[in-house]
Amino acid sequence: MPGATWARRVLLVEDQRIMRVLVAESLRHRGFELDVAADAVQALQVLDTADPDVLVTDVELGSRPDGLELALIARAASPGIGIVVLSNYAAVAERMPSGAEFVDKAELHDPDELAAAIERAVRGPRARGRAGRAPQRTAPESAASQDPVVASLTPHQRRVLALIAAGLSNAEIADRTDSTLRAVERTVSRLFTRLEIANVPAVNPRVIAANRFNRHFGPAAT
Repeated sequence: MPGATWARRVLLVEDQRIMRVLVAESLRHRGFELDVAADAVQALQVLDTADPDVLVTDVELGSRPDGLELALIARAASPGIGIVVLSNYAAVAERMPSGAEFVDKAELHDPDELAAAIERAVRGPRARGRAGRAPQRTAPESAASQDPVVASLTPHQRRVLALIAAGLSNAEIADRTDSTLRAVERTVSRLFTRLEIANVPAVNPRVIAANRFNRHFGPAAT
């Protein structure tokens, strides 16, 4: 079935090479799609061209911005991104962005702990739009379970799909979700790839995406 093998996309930022390689290998082994960076500068270059579902970052990166500053920059550019912070010091949890997950580096011997934190960060509350500006259409979890592709979407991606179905332009979606236009364009592009409607001749992908949403969520979602 189309989209059945879709994987979460993770941006891993870690300045220690050995730790970076080990964590990346562990996540790939568990089916995650990885972008890897050694510092915030490299990470920001990735964020400018990719659409990761979650940022997994160490706090101390050997230079500025540090991991917590990077998380704030990433969240400002793409409000839907999940955040997982890695550190040996639990006290940093008090300074993390809202909704971020903390993983003690001492627990990285258990890869399932990090994988679970990533999933919590991705599926946690992502309704960070302006008050009173919620989309007209939503995507109930019960309906999403009927389609493995839609079920695998993050809440932010599902919201973007709902807004496409409502007929909004990318600029209007950016306004509704407090995202940058560039971030929305990346998310929409990735959604079209996920739905296998990107770069298909003689097809309007926004129409196909809207029909896909309507078929699964219908009038009850209006």
